[in-house]
Amino acid sequence: QLCRRPAACTPKMLSLVAASLGETCVRFDHTFGGERCHDAFIPDAGDGAAKLPLLLDLHRFRDTKEDQQFGSGWQLTAAQHRFGVVWPAAAGAWRGVLNWNAGPYNVGVPPFRGWPDDVGYLTRLIAYLLDAHPQLDASRVYVSGAGVGCSMAQRLALEASNVIAAVACVSGSLPRSNKHA
Repeated sequence: QLCRRPAACTPKMLSLVAASLGETCVRFDHTFGGERCHDAFIPDAGDGAAKLPLLLDLHRFRDTKEDQQFGSGWQLTAAQHRFGVVWPAAAGAWRGVLNWNAGPYNVGVPPFRGWPDDVGYLTRLIAYLLDAHPQLDASRVYVSGAGVGCSMAQRLALEASNVIAAVACVSGSLPRSNKHA
């Protein structure tokens, strides 16, 4: 039975999730926003098991990686079905609010010049995670997102299709004016 919310989970499942979540900060090139932090749940490979998929779950405008982590429910699903999940944090700010550099999208502003290169950051983060956790499968990297996190997921899939296997989104899109759409 699927454990969709903490009240429905066994104590063993909750302790596995709690023990496995943690923040890591990595300093990449300055064009990626300097030091960027993410939370991750990466299960062990197990005894002779196949490599595990990896899911990036991107937060919406105004939210944080923690909001997305606890709102999406992916950590419990990942613990139960054995896949890795990472919740990266946006570094850009539009009117003082955290935002991904997804280019022109639903708030009607032009591409964000001078903002961090989030496509570059997310592809470097994926490479970092695959290197640090050999149990992850480079051919099964997926991206999920809500709102502008969805827009960023779609942009990432378009511009880094050699890295991303598929995208699943909740309420967000890229406009037709995007050069890749």
